[in-house]
Amino acid sequence: MSAPERAAGQLLVRGAGRSHNHAFYVAAGAGTVQIEQNTFDMKSGTVIKVPEGKQHSVTNTGTEDLVFLTIYDPPNVDGTP
Repeated sequence: MSAPERAAGQLLVRGAGRSHNHAFYVAAGAGTVQIEQNTFDMKSGTVIKVPEGKQHSVTNTGTEDLVFLTIYDPPNVDGTP
């Protein structure tokens, strides 16, 4: 797991083609996740699963830092992306 923080208005873009599913758990703040052509709102307590190989991005739409965990499935135990 990792816990990135993104200041208000920042965009985090992730590429497609990863060899695992993953999910975002929002610990604080608010934002949106775009997965392919679908956009989902997220706030503290939200979990959003991103299927393997899907293009996606996360944007902080709130006024405070967006803090979220990235959970890998299967676990990313060796540290490779």
